[in-house]
Amino acid sequence: MAHKHSSMTWLMLTTLYISQYIGISFVLTALVVVLRASGFALDKLALLNLIAFPIAGKLFFALAVDHILTFFQGRYRGWLIIAQGSMAVLLVVISFVDITQHFYTVVGLFFLYSIMTCIQDVAIDGLACKIFEPSERQKANAVQYAGNLCGNVIGGGVILLFYDIIQWQGALLVLATLTTISFVQLVFYVEPETEKTQVGDSGTQYRFFRQVTAFMRANKFWFLLLFILPSGFASAYALINPMLVDAGWSIADIGMVTKIYGSIIGVLSALSIIPLIKQFGRIKTLHYLVAFQTLPLLGLLILTKQQLETSMVYGVIGLYSLIQPALLASISTLIMDKAAPMQAKATFFSLQLSVIVVMGFIYAALAMYFANQYGYFFVLLSSILLNLIVVVLTLNIVDKAW
Repeated sequence: MAHKHSSMTWLMLTTLYISQYIGISFVLTALVVVLRASGFALDKLALLNLIAFPIAGKLFFALAVDHILTFFQGRYRGWLIIAQGSMAVLLVVISFVDITQHFYTVVGLFFLYSIMTCIQDVAIDGLACKIFEPSERQKANAVQYAGNLCGNVIGGGVILLFYDIIQWQGALLVLATLTTISFVQLVFYVEPETEKTQVGDSGTQYRFFRQVTAFMRANKFWFLLLFILPSGFASAYALINPMLVDAGWSIADIGMVTKIYGSIIGVLSALSIIPLIKQFGRIKTLHYLVAFQTLPLLGLLILTKQQLETSMVYGVIGLYSLIQPALLASISTLIMDKAAPMQAKATFFSLQLSVIVVMGFIYAALAMYFANQYGYFFVLLSSILLNLIVVVLTLNIVDKAW
């Protein structure tokens, strides 16, 4: 029998996804601006990027979440309570440490915070795979990316706008308060013990490594698509900020167009996946979004050959923000479909998503390297060609993968 999810469950899911990004976004965006304005050297600020390093180990966190039970009710709820509570406590502790006097201490504490964020991330993915019916998964993934973008706006944009008023401690206590809201919701939430999908013999006949190998072999075409899919949007995202800096845009103006304006459109984009999948189905929606992704790449290509007028920049970034979150939500819905029948749901969700994340970092790094060597135009033209290849392959691979 299908489990009816109350509005409180959806509200909890939303606040969890928002809290996932507010702290990391604050560190990597607002904090960089604040410390740079205080005279911190760029090489010292580069250490802040280490805070994002635990993201690379999400698969290992997923293994722990799937295979180690906590003393709280619910496999995933237990880990969520531990992670969410630790995130809130760490933000409060950090608020009492003067970052200008104890920079490395704060970086270390935020590194621990990042680990807890990753555990929270994989636990909520596992919970979503467990409790939602196939017809609800597009909504769950829409909420995920909309929530993440809202967290991005709050942590990287809104906090920065009010920083002069609330200062260091006030900013962190606001983030801690927002994180505590979802912690309280988790305390009163009861995770269903029944599985949405019956787990087959794979969980008992194979040891875990064999199960992973069998899963990847059975889905080899799907993994091939995940491998090449980020080549377009990851390259574009890596080049947007450097292009604006080179054009003389201020940090505040760049933050406004990418973090606030772009993220607000991104929220609408992520939510659009619900009617899109309802209208066209999962496969056709992915086809269309990959094809339409070519448009913002063309827009960026055009911007390399002319003066970066404000209206043009907002138009191109708006177009990019309108497509990319919906595309990611579409992919995540299909990833959830693959992970839901497995016993170790968080692990198999993270296994697939990690391919996109890792390849996204690689494509972004290559884009920066080749842009330095050959210019933005060459890299963006290459990204367009790669994306067109992805469009053709998507038409063939996804049908074979399902």
